[in-house]
Amino acid sequence: MITALLVLVAATGCPVQTSTATPATDRAQQLGAHGYERLLTDDFDAAVTCLAEAHRLDPTSPIYARDLAAAALKNGDPVEALAAIEAALTAGDPDPEARLLRATILAELGRDKDARETLEDTVTWESDLAAAALSDRAAVRRAIPLVDEHTRRGAMASLTLASVEASEGSYQGAARLAELALSRAGLVDAPVFLSASRDLLGEIRARDEARYSLRLRSTFDHATNPAYLARGREPRRAGLRLAFGVDGDIVTPVGPFTARVGGRIDQHVYLIQRETYDRLDITAFTLSGAITYPLSRHPSLAVLGLSARLIDVHGALFDTHYATTIEGGPDLTLELAAGVRLRLGLYGSASDVIDTSPPDDIVSSLNRDRVGQRAVVTLFAELDRVAGTLSAAFIHDDALGDAFDAVGGEFSGRLVAFATPDLQLYTGVGLTLREYGPVGDLAIIGPAATRTQLRIVAALGVRARFTDQVYVVVEDRWVDNQARDRHEYVSNVLSVGAEVVF
Repeated sequence: MITALLVLVAATGCPVQTSTATPATDRAQQLGAHGYERLLTDDFDAAVTCLAEAHRLDPTSPIYARDLAAAALKNGDPVEALAAIEAALTAGDPDPEARLLRATILAELGRDKDARETLEDTVTWESDLAAAALSDRAAVRRAIPLVDEHTRRGAMASLTLASVEASEGSYQGAARLAELALSRAGLVDAPVFLSASRDLLGEIRARDEARYSLRLRSTFDHATNPAYLARGREPRRAGLRLAFGVDGDIVTPVGPFTARVGGRIDQHVYLIQRETYDRLDITAFTLSGAITYPLSRHPSLAVLGLSARLIDVHGALFDTHYATTIEGGPDLTLELAAGVRLRLGLYGSASDVIDTSPPDDIVSSLNRDRVGQRAVVTLFAELDRVAGTLSAAFIHDDALGDAFDAVGGEFSGRLVAFATPDLQLYTGVGLTLREYGPVGDLAIIGPAATRTQLRIVAALGVRARFTDQVYVVVEDRWVDNQARDRHEYVSNVLSVGAEVVF
């Protein structure tokens, strides 16, 4: 019985009867008005039927086509909706709402990139919020000022940006924005936004918990100069080693702050010529921690941070203890533009070089133990399929031994290209210039009192997805150390292996 009734209703089509003697444009107007009325009352089947007939009778009118697109989308047919909105735009629909509707339909079809492109030339706050919901960082920035409005628009902006932050895993920032949306919606008596804000806030709080990540990496490394022998010193023997590393971190909310604790273990074992290179079986431990606090309503515009890191390095499978270093300090990260961030950091460091430096109770100019400072400026940029980092730093080290006092600077850059979702190409270069010394009285021994070192590091690599969690990695790293005679060296390491990401 129910099936028969559904068939009967479907067969009746649009309930408005029009006379064929009436001009087509007038009939289209009647059908279009009734179809729009049915759209407003959520009778989407009837709305689609009426509006489709109106569009057929008057295909030059963009209004019927646009309303048909809205009705078809509501009726669960985004393909028909896309065809209708394309017809409306072809007919010259000037209303920005038409492009907004097209973007919504494309997003429903999973074509987010096309949806963002549709909204690029539409300069309205509604289009900005729609683009922000599609993770367009430029639109997010344009929408941020709307959050401060005590209006329905402010409530909608807060709710949209909260959803964006939640989708990116920034649950604390999302919760703050959702609470703001809830407040705005209550002030302007917007029950729809009030209900949506409560639902989103509840979902965010349910998911606002510690997040974990873990990565395992294992490679075979071919090193052309494992012992870093100076130019002209022979014989240089290449070495083959097995490298293994594991690193992970935990990110958790702590009130208004976000805390991160991470750790890393690296182990190198030479597989050949062990009598020569066993002392270079490096074991390194790294423990790091950071806490951040957003300084603005939007959690990424300005972020204050404090970080610290401890590194402990051993050789010959713990027979040699090379050094322990601790470093850390405050930094400030500013979002300058869509996808562009600037970080300013001032860090202190202290290093205790243990088995390869004279004991501290012996006065020696060769004691490597030192304290130092680093002033760092880093620029991060993310485009469609490319991410890059540029960094510059001032370096100052005050060592117990005068020979290892150092002043200098660093410059580095890294570029990652996401050729496909499963293939990453990356390259990087770093230059470190230091002046060491003095090792004596400058007035007596002249330029020999100080030593200048230029260290150049370049890397080129490929990271390809093998399965959902496994990646194949190929990387080549080249080091050129230019220093005084008998201290210059070149080394090249080719690594082939795999990563497992959890």
